[in-house]
Amino acid sequence: MPAAFLVPTSLELLDDITCNGTTVVDWPNLPQGYKHLFVVWNCNTQSGAGADVLMLAFNADRTASYGYAGYFGGSVAVGPFSAAAQGQGRFGVAPGVPGGATFVWASGQLWLPDYSSALHRQSWLSTSWRNDGGGFGMEMVGGDKLTIAAVSRLQLFAASGAQLTNGSRFTLYGVR
Repeated sequence: MPAAFLVPTSLELLDDITCNGTTVVDWPNLPQGYKHLFVVWNCNTQSGAGADVLMLAFNADRTASYGYAGYFGGSVAVGPFSAAAQGQGRFGVAPGVPGGATFVWASGQLWLPDYSSALHRQSWLSTSWRNDGGGFGMEMVGGDKLTIAAVSRLQLFAASGAQLTNGSRFTLYGVR
């Protein structure tokens, strides 16, 4: 087997954001010198609902230009979902602190492959896990932005517009 398959790709820590009263995690100037970007996250939101869908936007564009599909499996619901021509892309689900249960959090990872290329649509792949007391499950999502442009800015936020709970953490890595 070629050595390239045996040596792991190197990750370089680019930023580590711990939320404190914010509704949007924003990286306004993504470095363009990496093959891919990788985000590891752990959060919940202040929506008060049982679950809050987590969304992304590339280059602060919230026009109807995102499409995604995924699968959720867990105790409450199981099955596929998809959406086209959306104003943002789905990348996970977080607990909405139901009944003030601040101990319930979700975690996940988000990949942005070849994000700095302007030769193709930009895509993402993600997985997440949540257990909010009312149900638990894992979600896998893939999607793309229907326009062609390099990603120079990444925003992550709750679909409800709710504040991300203090202590929610999003760590950004560049992949060489």
